[in-house]
Amino acid sequence: MPVQRNGGKTAVSVKPEIILVGTFHFEQQGELIKEREFEIEKLAGYLSEFKPSKIAVEWPQHLQKDLTKHFLETEKSYGQNEIEQIGFRVAKKLKLKNVQAIDYEGDLTPEDMEKLYSAISSHYPAIQKKLTDFAEKEAQMDEKGSLYDIFKGLNNPSQLSALERIYLSFISVEENEELIGAEFLRKWNWRELMIFKHVVDVIDTPKERVLLLIGRDHLWSLKKLFEGRGYRVINPFAASLEGNEINELHTN
Repeated sequence: MPVQRNGGKTAVSVKPEIILVGTFHFEQQGELIKEREFEIEKLAGYLSEFKPSKIAVEWPQHLQKDLTKHFLETEKSYGQNEIEQIGFRVAKKLKLKNVQAIDYEGDLTPEDMEKLYSAISSHYPAIQKKLTDFAEKEAQMDEKGSLYDIFKGLNNPSQLSALERIYLSFISVEENEELIGAEFLRKWNWRELMIFKHVVDVIDTPKERVLLLIGRDHLWSLKKLFEGRGYRVINPFAASLEGNEINELHTN
């Protein structure tokens, strides 16, 4: 941890910490999620051991009041989404009064993504191969894989580096003189900056420790932004907790 020297004395420089957790969207695997309540509870328990002072989730920031109301009214009967299944569970375990809405949708649309992937499949076989190869290595939600292993795969640093290279390769994608890839990245990066800003805005003290639960594709850029501001970024799936055996998550 950085230190500052003042008059011959050594002082510890305290910086906010971001527990960065990339997730898949649970509603896309609704039936399987219903069968994994025990694993979800264990995963929430594991994340709560990091003692975050705040929980931030992928919910539109301008709807904070709605999120707080829903959080306060929800007790154990959680919806089929990661915000409630993990975010709410962890916050309830830690007796937090609310969870923080930090998302910003911006003007990036499904049509933008469809246009990008259509151009790639038609004219950019090298990028298409990267996408295909990456998809084959993805942690898959199936009946045999543990939820902890899936999250460990989603947050694997080498996979995140590969994802970053894929995203940055989009800059070359053009069609009929339209800068499709550059326009996609412009919108994507603006969204990332606004999410970054919203997280920064909920940090009240240098001792703050925020657990940010967000779609895995956001991790590579957000990590750089938080570290660039001087925050410590923690990957809970690449760390061991003193006195806590993570293999416990694999047992019934």
